[in-house]
Amino acid sequence: MAPGGSVLWTAQRILEEPTDKAVGILKLWIHPKREAEATEEMIALLNDLSDYVVVRALEQLKEPKKHIRGRTTTKTNQLNINVIAETITDGRRFVIKSLLDCGSTGSAVDRKWVERNDIPTRKVIIPSKYTTQMVAST
Repeated sequence: MAPGGSVLWTAQRILEEPTDKAVGILKLWIHPKREAEATEEMIALLNDLSDYVVVRALEQLKEPKKHIRGRTTTKTNQLNINVIAETITDGRRFVIKSLLDCGSTGSAVDRKWVERNDIPTRKVIIPSKYTTQMVAST
């Protein structure tokens, strides 16, 4: 058995103990500013991981959250990343610059870009207030 309080001991206890006790063990393990992440859902997620991956996950939970900021030439706080977008109709792939916005409530795509790349679209019958009127055709 692993020494008490070690990452291996914690992983074993989380797996073997009832969920409510496992949540308490996780709260004692993780970084104090991440205590809100110690939930029944997190226990279920951790218990579904392989031994190696759960140890890595617990080690990450022990650390404070890290925030990554992108460097821009416009002196803004936005983070642009390159992503690969694939059409669902014919599998064409496009490498595009995208804005990563973790506070976003929806997604958008430039209509002119869609038209320029001949991507089929259709009208949404009941659009939400956060979606565009246009989605890729299925």
